[in-house]
Amino acid sequence: MMPQAIRGWWPLVVANGLAALVASGFGVVGVLDPTTVLPGIHGGDAVAIFAGLYAVRALPLGVAVVVLLWRRSPGLVPMLVVAGAAQVGDSVIGTAYAVPGMMVGGAVLAVIHLMSAGWLIRRGAALSPLPVAGASDVASPVR
Repeated sequence: MMPQAIRGWWPLVVANGLAALVASGFGVVGVLDPTTVLPGIHGGDAVAIFAGLYAVRALPLGVAVVVLLWRRSPGLVPMLVVAGAAQVGDSVIGTAYAVPGMMVGGAVLAVIHLMSAGWLIRRGAALSPLPVAGASDVASPVR
């Protein structure tokens, strides 16, 4: 018997994939030029070090979310919760330092990740990988 496809899977993939890529992109931009993502903040080594620390967190989290989405892995829900929690932290820090982009961006990305995790849990999709509706076995990385 074939498992049922997850209805509404592709919007979840697109939203979380974009959210992960945005967070990773800010990590890369922050390393290249921290003042781009933190306007008005000036500093030398401390700013560069913390931009690097953000990048080494954001890049692996972003890659892991994208890979787990693509593979429809059972580890996706915990990873979405971790990515969402990291974004909540970014939003809190943005609020504490009055950085609107971090405040709003972190909150939006947190909502995407955490609501998606909840959506998957409610559908029981967190426990086993399921094929995408309409995807052929050839196109699917999960067999």
